Amino acid sequence: MDKYGIEHWITTDQYGNEVECFANKFAEVHTKRPICVCGEPMVETRELEWDCPKCGAHLEAEDVSRSINPDDYMTCNLEPDEDYGEYKYMEDDDGSRAFLAGAPGYEIDFFHLI
Repeated sequence: MDKYGIEHWITTDQYGNEVECFANKFAEVHTKRPICVCGEPMVETRELEWDCPKCGAHLEAEDVSRSINPDDYMTCNLEPDEDYGEYKYMEDDDGSRAFLAGAPGYEIDFFHLI
């Protein structure tokens, strides 16, 4: 746990892609390099923008970052571009924790750690 009360750990999605995770008592955020819908890992071509070397698709940070619905996330068969690894704190007793996924750096924006 860091001085801001944020826990940090590394895991993988079911396809072996590295996922960086962050959590405090209010939110759990998972980030990874975007995976194209065609299954290819994307390349960051500009800050917060990614292109697929295989099919040419283009994504920006807002295309990747999203809230996760725990019930849907844990019961769906997730594609590589949707899978952000297993969420550690899914058993939230009072339902007040937010679950989010995004590209690398999303945690900085979310937790305002710049």
